[in-house]
Amino acid sequence: MRVAVIVSTFPKLSETFILNQITGLRKRGHKIIIFSRFRPNESILHPDVDINNLLKETRYFIQIPESKWRCRIKAAIWIVLSFFRIPGDVIRTLRYLLSRRRSFSYPILFMALEVFRARPDVIHVHYGHNGNLLVPLKRIKPTLPFLAMFHGHDVRLGTEGGPAFYTDLFATADLILVNSQHTRRALLDQGAEPQKTRVHSVGIELSKFPFRSGLPKRESPCFRILTVSRLHEDKGVTDAIYAVSQLVSNFPSETIEYRIAGNGPLQEPLRLLVRELGLSSQVTFLGAMDQSAVSSQMQEADIFLLTSIHEGLGMVLLEAQAVGLPIVATETGGIPEAVVPGRSALLVPPQDPQAAAAALAECLRDPEKRIQMGKAGREHVEKQFDVEILNDKLADLYKQLRQDKT
Repeated sequence: MRVAVIVSTFPKLSETFILNQITGLRKRGHKIIIFSRFRPNESILHPDVDINNLLKETRYFIQIPESKWRCRIKAAIWIVLSFFRIPGDVIRTLRYLLSRRRSFSYPILFMALEVFRARPDVIHVHYGHNGNLLVPLKRIKPTLPFLAMFHGHDVRLGTEGGPAFYTDLFATADLILVNSQHTRRALLDQGAEPQKTRVHSVGIELSKFPFRSGLPKRESPCFRILTVSRLHEDKGVTDAIYAVSQLVSNFPSETIEYRIAGNGPLQEPLRLLVRELGLSSQVTFLGAMDQSAVSSQMQEADIFLLTSIHEGLGMVLLEAQAVGLPIVATETGGIPEAVVPGRSALLVPPQDPQAAAAALAECLRDPEKRIQMGKAGREHVEKQFDVEILNDKLADLYKQLRQDKT
């Protein structure tokens, strides 16, 4: 089967769940053509991108020339070249664009011809706002299966954009996939149709996060806390730093280390906060890391801390549990579905550094509790989030959608 996977930016370090889906479907014999709206600006790539030669399978949508005449000339060339390969799709696209009440859309023309030239059997769009942009493709070619997958922040865009933000997408898509029951409830509140809105969790490749039995082994004793997160306001890393500061104050005789992996717009303000709190010797900013480096950091940590304010699911929590890391996280969004509350994770209210510090202290005092939490977490992801099982289910969904359209 030929699957057009459409994303905002590819490749992207923080979107291993998309990468895992792509590589998993390729292993199952499917031809995956990746369409990306934007080119990446990250210098680090996950090894799987190179191993699978995915950049050769990636096509970046054309940037529209500013000059009206250059745009028209480029469009004419694309129409002619495409006509020899996909004449029916070219005619359908032009008929759609000329029949709209709005003015002729060059972005839709270029996107449609780019995707249709790949002759996909299924279109799979990641993130609802991208789905909004691609709705015209489904209208141009109604028999082509079209599914959109929501991951979290795109749900908030719908809330902020008003009740009609995703109306066209909900009405047009053949299937809406969501990463958690929390996300599904939010989309139903925005008007999604229950019968075609389905939970399909993102998963992890368990072999890349080997289970660590017992506590980490190190030469000198310390209590090492790890956060892997984009440094963005939604992730609440400021609260995590305040929680660690309180923990350091409450346990002056303990050697406490806090490592933060990731980058983002709050990197410099967070560094400044660490200096103001006198934590420079305890806190290390590791920067952006690929999946292998993240796994290594998890192997060496004692506990994983994620104090998100908003979270669709918390992919990194699945990775931490796979390794056997106990978790302290906020009870928000889909996080209670990603973990086993009270067993693999201690959940605290969002924006409550004192509660996070108390949960960290509970784990610091009880090494045996940390071991048992780690075991519970591994069992949880093996049962619920094994990407091999989830990719089999996704391939079956594609097959069913295609059968429904024939």
